Amino acid sequence: MSSSQKDFLTEKERRLLNAIAEWDSVKSAASQLRISERTAYNMLYRIRNKYRKARGFINTILAFRRKSVRLDQVLTKRVPMEALEEEEAEEVE
Repeated sequence: MSSSQKDFLTEKERRLLNAIAEWDSVKSAASQLRISERTAYNMLYRIRNKYRKARGFINTILAFRRKSVRLDQVLTKRVPMEALEEEEAEEVE
């Protein structure tokens, strides 16, 4: 699991999602984790909100990438900014 995935969800949220994937219901998963069903649903609500915010952020970045080849290069390649600046300087000459 990458560090960005670890930062996105708390340990408890990851355990809940794993338990739900393993068991047949939220109630069973909550019981297995020794939390109330209401707590499990509250956690799922927070997870959904995080997902929606992340999705909105990603869609905003993708919209900017579509507007400019340069932005696409900056946002997708792991190229030092200096290399991009040198490339721009060569284009001007």
